[in-house]
Amino acid sequence: MCAAAASIKKGSERLTYDRSAKVVTYRSDKSEGPTAGTDTVDPLEFLARVLVHIPDKGQVTRRYYGWYANRPRGMREKAVPAATDGPSAIVPAPRLAPTKATRRWAAAGGPPCSNRSSRSTRPD
Repeated sequence: MCAAAASIKKGSERLTYDRSAKVVTYRSDKSEGPTAGTDTVDPLEFLARVLVHIPDKGQVTRRYYGWYANRPRGMREKAVPAATDGPSAIVPAPRLAPTKATRRWAAAGGPPCSNRSSRSTRPD
């Protein structure tokens, strides 16, 4: 809770509203770069700039990209050699041809839900 209050206080120091001039002034905490300095805009323009960052209802946003994305993480994990003192790697079972898989199901008595297909779901 204290961290949130400190964040609000820090943000309010950077953002001011001048009622007489009807302008919003944002002061950056950076000393260099494209976002350094101050920016004074109309209140509606400031609100429009803030609302651009809020996604529409139902819009999917990308949470992880770059270094933290799944694909680069997986590539980094594959590039690092496996530790020899840790647990052994899980070896996936070999993929069977459909005919061999079908024979195994038949030998085992068929799939566990095979009897559901013969039942009628309509009321009598």
